[in-house]
Amino acid sequence: MLRVLNKNIEACRVEPKYKKKRNESEQVVYATEYLWGGLPEDMQIVSEPVDLVVASDCVYHEGVVALLVQTLGALCRSRADGAPTVVVVGQELRSDLVHQAFVEGLLSTFVVHRMPVSESVDGAFALYVAWLKGVDLLS
Repeated sequence: MLRVLNKNIEACRVEPKYKKKRNESEQVVYATEYLWGGLPEDMQIVSEPVDLVVASDCVYHEGVVALLVQTLGALCRSRADGAPTVVVVGQELRSDLVHQAFVEGLLSTFVVHRMPVSESVDGAFALYVAWLKGVDLLS
């Protein structure tokens, strides 16, 4: 999956029409694996502010819910500039108990919105957008 994600990132890369000034920060899209619950092996993940975290089909057992929510929270709190980090989670709905535990875990730390999905997959997949409670999304 990581190989396909990096291929898509490269395919969508757009070269700027103007040359950046030396002091402007470069926008970076970066994908890597992250073992939940600890520090990332690849510290590039947190070396720059994280604007967006995309997680796909990663909630499959109640035992991973707390670690995933903890890790998402840590990534979102890693910004020193106070700007919000948005989390997007796409999830196949395999177990009502696991799904409920995940949503409850998210709601303990995040403002959570379930986004509509197409009728053909509604009931089988869920898409969530979340950000830390107390963070102004428009800042």
